[in-house]
Amino acid sequence: MSKFRALVMLVVVLGVITGCGAKSQTPVELSGTVTYKGQPLPGGYMAFHTDDHGTISTTIRTDGKYEVKLPTDSIKVTIETESFNPDKTSPNYAAEMGGKKAAPGGTKAPTSGIGEAKMKAERMAKEGKGGGSEGGFGPAPKEELAKLYLKIPKKYAFKETSGFSLQLEPGKHVKDFELTD
Repeated sequence: MSKFRALVMLVVVLGVITGCGAKSQTPVELSGTVTYKGQPLPGGYMAFHTDDHGTISTTIRTDGKYEVKLPTDSIKVTIETESFNPDKTSPNYAAEMGGKKAAPGGTKAPTSGIGEAKMKAERMAKEGKGGGSEGGFGPAPKEELAKLYLKIPKKYAFKETSGFSLQLEPGKHVKDFELTD
């Protein structure tokens, strides 16, 4: 029985030692508001770039608020809104491939989720579908993107130039981000 107790104590001690390291996986619950020129940012993406755990991202809500769970790590923060730009054109992959189109039944060229929504909205607008009460589908995605888009300086989209970095301890934290020109 004493060997069993010794084994249990060893497991408990090892668990405590490994669970309390400086780079513990204990999550940080981070929330706050992103503002630009004193007004809440109506939409966008935040990316939290860590040294040891990759990139974790979250969406900025229409009231400028965000929430994210992060590991305790050294973190650089980037913020971008261009994904919501309704006038941003999607890449023309057919033109990039020398004008060649996929054969019928072939695979589609890859597009981002936002690019697909924009292409669908443009196609629906040309066909007279969607949007408003006539189509019954609500506003077209392009109109929704226009409500969420606010142009911010490009420097915030890159971890080398955003100017935002964090080192947080485990627990709940509130961190607001004020963007300026």
